[in-house]
Amino acid sequence: MKKYIALIFAFLFVSSIVFAETTDEFLQKYFNHTGIQKFDSVNTLEVEGSTTAANMFIPFRLDYMKPNFYRMKERNGDVVAYKIDNGTEKSIILRDTTIDFPVFDNFIMRSIIDLLQGCILNYEKNGFTIDYQGTDTLRGNTFFKLVLTDQIDQKYTALLDTTTYDIRYLSGNPLSGPMQFSPIFLDNYQKVDGISFPFKIDYADRGMEIIMRIDQIKLNVNLPKSIFTVKSPENKNFD
Repeated sequence: MKKYIALIFAFLFVSSIVFAETTDEFLQKYFNHTGIQKFDSVNTLEVEGSTTAANMFIPFRLDYMKPNFYRMKERNGDVVAYKIDNGTEKSIILRDTTIDFPVFDNFIMRSIIDLLQGCILNYEKNGFTIDYQGTDTLRGNTFFKLVLTDQIDQKYTALLDTTTYDIRYLSGNPLSGPMQFSPIFLDNYQKVDGISFPFKIDYADRGMEIIMRIDQIKLNVNLPKSIFTVKSPENKNFD
């Protein structure tokens, strides 16, 4: 009897080794399902949508050009603002004045692009390690679980849909460093030119929940580099 029990445990142990999926194997499935690696060939991005926060509804248009050029036009009632970050200038342009870009606002703008590319793309280049840890549950649903570790040993949990491999939950944005607004829920995924993007981003922070709903994403649009500067005439239309 003991021999049979020993054989059963030996079989289970060997089976677990044979069928255990490595992190690299899992990530390859993630890339295959989501098409996110195609983002490497995306040079510009145009995102239109709206932000809901603190009883405010704010339509926006976000323009992005690699490697680090950001421009967001927002309208809050009658107030139009242009947010510029080109690595040198970090400013908010209003009708009558230009002010420095608050860290929080800049984090949100940059975070949209981070989350659209899933935070996992080019993880090695960004100095992360990733550990696939099988499955976990959240709110009664089962997800694949990844643990991302950054260069200062901060750890972030990512939960992925078990069918589509889309990221549905992040304990934080690993690309934003110490500045965090979390947890983050991602939903309403749609394919654009073969890449799976979340069309709903929910920063479910206890301090203030921010929900971003995306209406349209355009890839590789023709964006003049000049629009990413404070003095551009394109950033003077406040009507």
